Amino acid sequence: MLALPPVSIVIPTRDRPELLRQTVQSVLDGDSLPAEIVVVDQSSGPRAALPAGESVEIRRLELSSRGLSRARNAGVAAATHDVIVMIDDDVRVQPDWLRRLVDALLAAPAGTVVTGTVAAPPTTTDGFVPSTTSRTEPETFFGRQPGDFLFGGNMAMRRAVFEQVGPFDERLGAGALFASAEDNDWGYRLLEAGCEIARVAVPDKRAGEALKEVVRRSILPIVVVLRPVRPAISFWVIPARLRRSAIVLFFSGTTIS
Repeated sequence: MLALPPVSIVIPTRDRPELLRQTVQSVLDGDSLPAEIVVVDQSSGPRAALPAGESVEIRRLELSSRGLSRARNAGVAAATHDVIVMIDDDVRVQPDWLRRLVDALLAAPAGTVVTGTVAAPPTTTDGFVPSTTSRTEPETFFGRQPGDFLFGGNMAMRRAVFEQVGPFDERLGAGALFASAEDNDWGYRLLEAGCEIARVAVPDKRAGEALKEVVRRSILPIVVVLRPVRPAISFWVIPARLRRSAIVLFFSGTTIS
């Protein structure tokens, strides 16, 4: 088995110390390990005591500002290595997760971002859980697409692709003015730049504790954001009273289906 190249894992977090600790531990329990884990911590309360990794450098970058997109951008800037993997602070990864995800990236053409699946844990609670998927079949997406196929909580890329596409839009994502769809927007710009998204059957799983919070918020209003053909936001159809509590849906181009 060939050794993995040096990998940087970026984990944004805010006020979830125990979930973060479990996420980092699941990475350290893996069959293959990253060279470093960059935790971008925007917590307002006590910081989590992170597990120690004998051969893994674990660095905490503390930010006073809020926003998932801002944290991801800061994490990429602070990462040391060319291969960058992103996960959320409420997932549990399988032992072979990192190797399979990075192997798929190395086997893909230059300009590809590899995304795995994000599975919800078993629950008896009724409700739709966003940011998860049960689809596991390998697929490749390029050009204009009728849906969103990139999962920011489970993806790998080369630094050159991130620099080509540009940073996450800091107006979008948890903690920002529009609290969703930052990975949808970045995936749109990725495809517009001529790159590809490769989905592989490499799952991680949301923690049950986090799911309770997600399900409570799963009846949020739906807000439609229209994008023109140009890769720039044209206008926002969002009433002011919904701006901090809405699921934002992006529609690309001039046709909505």
